[in-house]
Amino acid sequence: MTTPPYTLRPEAEADLLDILAYTADKFGWVQRRRYAELIEAAIALVVENPERPSSTPRSDILPGLRAFPVHLAGRRVGGAAHVLFYRAGPDGIRILRILHDSMDPARHLGPDSDV
Repeated sequence: MTTPPYTLRPEAEADLLDILAYTADKFGWVQRRRYAELIEAAIALVVENPERPSSTPRSDILPGLRAFPVHLAGRRVGGAAHVLFYRAGPDGIRILRILHDSMDPARHLGPDSDV
């Protein structure tokens, strides 16, 4: 059995479910599917290269934490308003949270975010 290249922390999984439920409610099921695909593409990009130039180190919040705006996985700027917060480790990428870009990540990521 192989280890997946990434894992979603329970908080990130809850974030994703909330994001997709909100998207379906406000914009419909087609847009929900597209946004889910965009988030998957963003995750694939950070798995491919965790330190990609378009990601930002956020060690000011947690050691080794990086941020990647989901919209960078799409073809147009402004197409998404969420940011992946993740850490790379020996077991692959750990997605800690998926937060709206207006949210203060320091408030939503604490020392037990990666336990």
